[in-house]
Amino acid sequence: MRELSAQRFLEQLAQGKPVAGLVLLGGELYLRDLCRERLVAAYVPAESRSWGVSRFSAEDDTVERVLGQAQTLPLLCQRQVVFLSDVESLERLE
Repeated sequence: MRELSAQRFLEQLAQGKPVAGLVLLGGELYLRDLCRERLVAAYVPAESRSWGVSRFSAEDDTVERVLGQAQTLPLLCQRQVVFLSDVESLERLE
C-alpha cells in the first residue's frame, strides 16, 4: 500500500488521475473531509451525486453489501464513489 500526503492526493485528483480505492487515515478530520469532498467533485457530477455517491458504515452494513455496490455499474453517471466509515469495527469481527 502506498502512502500519500493529503496535498499530494489532492494534486493527483486535480490532474484527473483515477483512483481505484483508498483509505483515508489520520487524526485531522478537516483533511479527511476535504479529501472526501474533492473525490466526489472529481468523479461525480453535481447533478448525479444522489445516484453516484454511496455511504456505508461497517457497523451497520455487511461487507457483501458494500462490495456489491462497488461492483455495480453506476446509474446516470460514468463513475461512482463508495464510502465506508467505521472500518475499525471490522477488526472486531471473528
